[in-house]
Amino acid sequence: MPVEDVYSILDWKAVPGRPFVALNMVASVDGRVAIEGSARGIGSSVDRALMMALRANADAVMFGAGTLRVEGVGKGVPADWVPRRLARGLAPQPLLVVLTASGRLPLERSFFADPDRAIVCVARSTPREAVERLQARATVRIAGDDRPDPAEALRILGGEFGVQSVLCEGGPELGHSLLAAGLLDELYLTLAPKLLGGGGPSLLAGASFAPPIALTLRSLHEHEGELFLRYALDRQPPAGHNMSD
Repeated sequence: MPVEDVYSILDWKAVPGRPFVALNMVASVDGRVAIEGSARGIGSSVDRALMMALRANADAVMFGAGTLRVEGVGKGVPADWVPRRLARGLAPQPLLVVLTASGRLPLERSFFADPDRAIVCVARSTPREAVERLQARATVRIAGDDRPDPAEALRILGGEFGVQSVLCEGGPELGHSLLAAGLLDELYLTLAPKLLGGGGPSLLAGASFAPPIALTLRSLHEHEGELFLRYALDRQPPAGHNMSD
């Protein structure tokens, strides 16, 4: 199967009360998700192509504040993916969403290049001066008290912006928050044939899940030793959550 067809058509439809949510992550065989603080260099060019294929299916792409600070996120999809989005009835580019409690975000990132597409979810506790700084470059919404609540952010995206599907691209704290709150529907995991060692971050950052969350494998593709796994998650009741700053 050609790489561009692996995730060409996905059945991402809103679930009761919120958009459909998928999490896409890349990790080494020993579970590490960063080299010197960044995921760049773990996955291959095929992994990056499949990331674009997933973005081409989503109304919005969501990040944690730490991921936005470290990674070059926020460019949407390349021009050659736009026709696929239009054929599915989607906007040419997905909305970009970040959750932050502190409001300390690098405004020079490409995330803020198109203010009409950039949505920043903050908390009521976020300093006013930080909020005002962000409002000049993005649409800002309050989605929690001390920290942004992913569930409230999803309700805002669905109710105000008509979002039916959200692709989360990390990081580990945001992924954990979505899982702990029972808000994740599918996990897309690239397993790179590498061993990194050390004590860097792993796929999830947060308290242990008790009982463990069960996954159902929906598909598995292999390319030169790199594995691309698609898992479904059973509906789970909210169990509390953490949030990045």
